[in-house]
Amino acid sequence: MAESTLTSLPPGSEPPGAAEYERWLAERPPPDGGYLFAEAHVRFEARDEDRMACLPGLTCEPSAGGAVLRLRERNLSLEIPGGSARELSEFLALCDGEHTLSAAAFAARLDAGARASLLRAAFGVVLFTPAAVAELEAEVPSSELVRFPGSPYELDRNYWSNMVDVRRRLPELEAKLGDPLAAL
Repeated sequence: MAESTLTSLPPGSEPPGAAEYERWLAERPPPDGGYLFAEAHVRFEARDEDRMACLPGLTCEPSAGGAVLRLRERNLSLEIPGGSARELSEFLALCDGEHTLSAAAFAARLDAGARASLLRAAFGVVLFTPAAVAELEAEVPSSELVRFPGSPYELDRNYWSNMVDVRRRLPELEAKLGDPLAAL
């Protein structure tokens, strides 16, 4: 891990809250895949208000450790540890592009552990939030944010949202470029 930014500052010149921020950073695992998003894996997070959709033909069956999602035409099986096949099947039935994650999870009576396990295994693979991705794509296409082509679900959602905010603010900044203090 990189050297702390606080150690490069003269003693007593740290900005307010810097020590707390450094502690917060130290408690977090290092970022995965780096800033280039070169490794293909899901970084996008599903949020409660997102409308969920699943691939057609997705089924759920009981397994020894919980449940397994199957997409037979693609020979795909995803183990969902601790999940109930009945509850997960009810959840999948509500992943129609209209129900939100929270509404579908509530109606299917998914507890927090089963929900987290399901999203960890299936989100960005067979479960999606097409409206949320489309909203971000309309503002800043995902292809403009990466060096390596891949799924939009490989982008960190907060990073992508931040880039949308930056793009929205650019005209305001450009209008102030003649006045360095105003631009700053």
